[in-house]
Amino acid sequence: LAGRPERKGLRDGTDLHTRFSKPNGIALSRYGTIVVLDAGNVALREIIPDTKQGEEVVSRDILFDPTKFKVANPKQLHNQKRLKGYPIDTPSGICIDQNQGSMFVSISWGSHQVLNVSADWMLRDVIGHDLPGYQDGRGSDARFNFPRGMAVAADGSVYVADSGNRCIRRIHNGEVTTVAGRPGKSGSDNGKASSATFSSPRDVAIDLNGDVIVCDSGNHMLRRLIL
Repeated sequence: LAGRPERKGLRDGTDLHTRFSKPNGIALSRYGTIVVLDAGNVALREIIPDTKQGEEVVSRDILFDPTKFKVANPKQLHNQKRLKGYPIDTPSGICIDQNQGSMFVSISWGSHQVLNVSADWMLRDVIGHDLPGYQDGRGSDARFNFPRGMAVAADGSVYVADSGNRCIRRIHNGEVTTVAGRPGKSGSDNGKASSATFSSPRDVAIDLNGDVIVCDSGNHMLRRLIL
């Protein structure tokens, strides 16, 4: 589809002429394009299918209003001179709301936040504080600790595998709540969501019943969260 074996780099273009470096996440947009988290390049790339030249790869910047959004921890961010848009360091999870077209990108290094990005690559909201921690709340009052994989539910809620806090978090209209797990406590206990324990959950998915399937990496298990 794109890229060449064992040849990493940052190069836009078509098909095998393109280069990536440690891509670690993908999501399909409602327009048929594929958004790639290119972690090694600290970049977001978009694959546009079926152009005249083939599959085209384009690097994307997250546009933002600097009077509204403050760049978090600028000294910890890589490649700032190259990045023209909102800095990301390092993207670790992505999901796309197929109804609204909004994209959610989790950042686990440099800042511990979830970015809400519109379909035209404009930053709409930054959820979470730039420093790691645990706190429910709205916007920057909330705190994550290495947020990773995410999934969008039918009602537009975003479920986040908060790996460092060993919890599953929910974002709805900018408000962050904890839906399962005990913050900071590692384990494999089943039961009610508030008493269940996880060990470094890395990703989540929503099944056809609306249940949340959790990739509980530290326990080497898949878990089902019935809401």
